[in-house]
Amino acid sequence: MNVPPIPTNEADRLAALRSLQILDTEPEERFDCITRIAQRAFHVPMALVSLVDAERQWFKSHQGLCACETSRDISFCGHAILNDIPLIVPNALNDPRFADNPLVLGDPNIRFYAGMPLKVLSTYRVGTLCLIDRNPRSFSRNETLLLHDLAQLAEQELAAGKTSLLVELQQRNQEMQLLSDLSDFLQASLTLTESFEVISQLMGSLFPSCSGGVFIICASRNRVEQGTVWGPHLHSVSEFAPHACWSLRRGSFHVIRPERMALKCGHVLDDPSVAATLCIPMIAQGETLGLFFLSSPNPDALTSAKQQLAHTVAEQIALTLANLNLRATLQNQSIRDPLTGLYNRHYFEETLQREIARAQAKQTEIGVIMVDIDHFKQFNDTYGQGTGDLVMQAIGKLLREQVWGVDIACRYGGEELTVILPDTTLEKAQAKANEIREAISLLKVPFHGKMVQQIHASLGVAGFPKHGNNRITLLQTAIAALHRAKGNGRNQVILAP
Repeated sequence: MNVPPIPTNEADRLAALRSLQILDTEPEERFDCITRIAQRAFHVPMALVSLVDAERQWFKSHQGLCACETSRDISFCGHAILNDIPLIVPNALNDPRFADNPLVLGDPNIRFYAGMPLKVLSTYRVGTLCLIDRNPRSFSRNETLLLHDLAQLAEQELAAGKTSLLVELQQRNQEMQLLSDLSDFLQASLTLTESFEVISQLMGSLFPSCSGGVFIICASRNRVEQGTVWGPHLHSVSEFAPHACWSLRRGSFHVIRPERMALKCGHVLDDPSVAATLCIPMIAQGETLGLFFLSSPNPDALTSAKQQLAHTVAEQIALTLANLNLRATLQNQSIRDPLTGLYNRHYFEETLQREIARAQAKQTEIGVIMVDIDHFKQFNDTYGQGTGDLVMQAIGKLLREQVWGVDIACRYGGEELTVILPDTTLEKAQAKANEIREAISLLKVPFHGKMVQQIHASLGVAGFPKHGNNRITLLQTAIAALHRAKGNGRNQVILAP
């Protein structure tokens, strides 16, 4: 066990502590309120205001701990007052300074400790506001910031005995709860629409005197678009170029108050009622995904504390956007053919089965077109290896342009493709097949300075319910029609009889 070293200014430090005339005084609500809030906010069994005397540490306030003092030699707080930064011990059993400490090996069985030094006269560290848990745990940056804020309130009470600042403390506690709710709801959101609804509902409580919005950078990276807004007046255009925002240009927050209005962003409206704005880029995994924006008619609305809160909120939203984008990418990869960009065979089979069930219930028709590229293997032989892939990519793009609405184009396998046409008669399906055949015959695909042309396809058309009341029968009928088209000379459409 390491005995805490004595600070170099120990004599002056003790003099400052004793000048407070607080040692061995009765408990006071102004300190107990702080430790109670700390105990609840951080979900720890013990929270203390500890003052380090010459031979002991004495507790002005102690939640969850019966003792009023312990020896300084075994104190964690004796180590914490050696620096201005908080002392965080995630697991005391793994820390050589405390592994064999009696407070670790015996009651109260300390495992986790977080102590923020308390200073008086801006110089002397007289004690700590500390948190103790009997279980190891981590401590996030946001928790560190909150502990720092609570410690500042304790310092102010030590110096002046003011109780009015507890309102601010309660506000911070409320903000922590709202942040927790925001995080929970955002993590549970399955779509952008859901996440935007959560954001618009909770932002008003977190920033009550502000209006704001979340803006998303579009896929082309040349436009920023409004995702969701809250408050009475947004004070920003709904769509703008990324360079219109200083924060997106610089990659850091940009705050404007009356004395700096000349530096306001180009997307902010010219409104004399706007006294303060804050722009924060939303960045996740190294990519800028959008912008978190706040505005207020009150020049004092965006305090340092509110700016830090906005940073935390922007980080949470950015992480949610990144997760939703990843989920959408994985979902798309699971149902798309990577070469053509069309839906894959698995998605085709599931969709056709679902559309048949829907058509049976509504008593409507479905058209199915099977497409096979004629003499496909000759492309690589004639023009060079890789030509076939370019042809398939071009045809995939063509089919994505040819189908619309509820129609679905898929790659069935190899050079075979298929199109599902819900609510479509056989006659209209046949007409659509002829449109596709003609469009394919007009395709010209550049390859190494040459132009691949004379691309043709054979197509077979079948329909529900005439050619089958289940997926397998309907598909087999369409394939049989395709084979007849190929056997009759190719580059034609055959309608199943």
